[in-house]
Amino acid sequence: MRRGRIANIGVLLATALMVSSACAPPPAPPTAGLRSGEASARRPVVIIHGWQFFCGHEDADTWKTWIDDALARGYRADEVSVFSYDTCQPSAVTIEAFGRYVEGVLDRTGAPMVNIVAHSMGSIEARACMRFGACAGKVDKFASIAGANHGTLWANACELAFWSLSTCDLKPDGPFLANLNADDETWGDVDFVTMISWCDLTIVPFTGAALDGALNIVTDRCLSHTDWRNDRVGADWVFDWFDGAGNPTPT
Repeated sequence: MRRGRIANIGVLLATALMVSSACAPPPAPPTAGLRSGEASARRPVVIIHGWQFFCGHEDADTWKTWIDDALARGYRADEVSVFSYDTCQPSAVTIEAFGRYVEGVLDRTGAPMVNIVAHSMGSIEARACMRFGACAGKVDKFASIAGANHGTLWANACELAFWSLSTCDLKPDGPFLANLNADDETWGDVDFVTMISWCDLTIVPFTGAALDGALNIVTDRCLSHTDWRNDRVGADWVFDWFDGAGNPTPT
């Protein structure tokens, strides 16, 4: 943890809104847009999505609002991308694949570090990669959007989703989160922010989305768990923060 403070604006409830789509392997990081020997002028941004009921994945179209925001600010096309993965595979597989993806982004852009936008379960997969895996030392700023940082009570029935090998990692009292959150929840030389909505009915209780040592923001706007993916206000705030505007006033 580099630095952190808490800003609470409103109250979060938490809903199991689950989107299904076909499983697909993670794509390779983008390669276009970089001339040989050219270094990145800013931290590239990697977006990692969350759990899907039927092992679905999300792509750049799902996160178009955020990607368009980045491009409008002058990010190159190879500087903002979505890590898409089979959410039913074991977390260990996702963590390893995400580490390779981040390393590939750094190799292709010439940047020394990335910034991460992590939604829902993607927050704990990315944090595990930062603490225990190949992402260690490669992340400057981390934005957890409706993150399952302390799990959700819905996951106490994870055995019912027998086809998924990752769902039980979302159990609030499970071993995965106990290990991840031990000693220091914002481990490493990284800046952390969490963004939480009182209309989110997926992360139960709402306090599970916050992190000790992070800038924890509870918006007073009514956003569902998946509304964040299309929320321009949230995207603007996060990219202002990534781009060095300090800690903007929470909206």
